[in-house]
Amino acid sequence: MADGSDSFDLVILGGGNGGYSAAFRAVKLGLSVAMVERDKVGGTCLHRGCIPTKALLHAADLVDEIKSAGEFGIIAQEPQVDWGKVLDFKESVVGRMYKGLSGLVKRAKVELVEGEGRLTDARTVTVATSDGERALTATKAIVVATARIRAIFRSSLPTATGFTTRTTP
Repeated sequence: MADGSDSFDLVILGGGNGGYSAAFRAVKLGLSVAMVERDKVGGTCLHRGCIPTKALLHAADLVDEIKSAGEFGIIAQEPQVDWGKVLDFKESVVGRMYKGLSGLVKRAKVELVEGEGRLTDARTVTVATSDGERALTATKAIVVATARIRAIFRSSLPTATGFTTRTTP
């Protein structure tokens, strides 16, 4: 929607673990939710961090298990690793999880807005989408659930009032 304006109870910047968890909880509490994500829902953890790493570690663990199978009376040859297939396995894990998460977001009726979001004022997130700018108004709250929090605030609201922040160590 080019140059559109929308109002939601809650607007969430970031579609990673924190963002989608907050979105699902808010929907269960009866709130209308827009979630802004500049890349793919699932964020860094799903696409480039935790999940791909765990898939690769699982393959490495299998190699170790096969190498030590003789300790359990199982005779196995030295394992051969086909790196291309290992990477295909990793991508299939990420793809399945992304598809499942995307379906959950749709079923929960969370409005996923794809683009780069920035705080415009205490109640507005402006998103640069492929169709143009879209202004999202939060009637109750804005949740910033992104690893890029400094970049969002650095350029947005240097002297703004009316914000409550909470960071964890």
